[in-house]
Amino acid sequence: MKPIYLSIIALFIIFVSCEKDVDIELPAVKPQLVVFGVVSPEDTATRIQVRKSKPYFGHNSEDYFNVIEDALVKITHNKREYILPFDEASSTYRVDSSVLRIVPGAKYSLEVEVDNFPIATSTITIQKNVNRTLDLVSISENDQDITEFKVKWHDNEQEKNYYRLTGYYELVENTNEYYSGGILDNDEMYLFDDVNWNGEWKESNGLRTNESATKTVYLKLLTVDYHYYQYHKTVWLQYDQGVSPFSEPTLIYSNIENGLGVFCSYRDYTLPKN
Repeated sequence: MKPIYLSIIALFIIFVSCEKDVDIELPAVKPQLVVFGVVSPEDTATRIQVRKSKPYFGHNSEDYFNVIEDALVKITHNKREYILPFDEASSTYRVDSSVLRIVPGAKYSLEVEVDNFPIATSTITIQKNVNRTLDLVSISENDQDITEFKVKWHDNEQEKNYYRLTGYYELVENTNEYYSGGILDNDEMYLFDDVNWNGEWKESNGLRTNESATKTVYLKLLTVDYHYYQYHKTVWLQYDQGVSPFSEPTLIYSNIENGLGVFCSYRDYTLPKN
């Protein structure tokens, strides 16, 4: 055997024999408050969900994902504080719109207090305008009972706009009674930024339902704020990456001081189509 091969084999044996397990002490990471709240003048109530984060490294514990039920949740508007009581039915801190009215163009500040956590805060301003130009362009069906809707709307060139296109449908059973269907959407979040079509008509398809018993479809154009757009966009990007080892992690957008999550708003225009 040539000397060079003997040297290679010797080096391999040395490296293998030197292999050993190493215990690495990872730094302890404290959980943070996770706050999620989406408000709208068109909604019947304001709901805020409060949880705590789970460190990437550490022991699994179910309480990381459980809703925190003993938080003090306050929203301030026009120097008046509103305490949101915990609602067990929705697992959120909830207040009806008859008590706390969400006013277009107004500023709202959120404050969440939980023992052993710093106070989490966020402030947003509700959009003044809602886009009501949504129109149905066409409806197409295929032999798999999939109905697809193409729509268009006109962007307001006087302001920066973000949108989400979605909807829902009602089904009819054999008893001819309605019941609510699922969210009408495509495989993506269908979020839009008017950066390349400011002041123009935007046409989009992809909204669909595969329910043959669909009776009524409601198409929805949400005029959303920057926080809504960025949070849902980054959540979708993270979801879309899956578990590929070659993908870079996506930093989820947050506008919560001393915590994680989002406090954001939208305006709702719903177009019913039979």
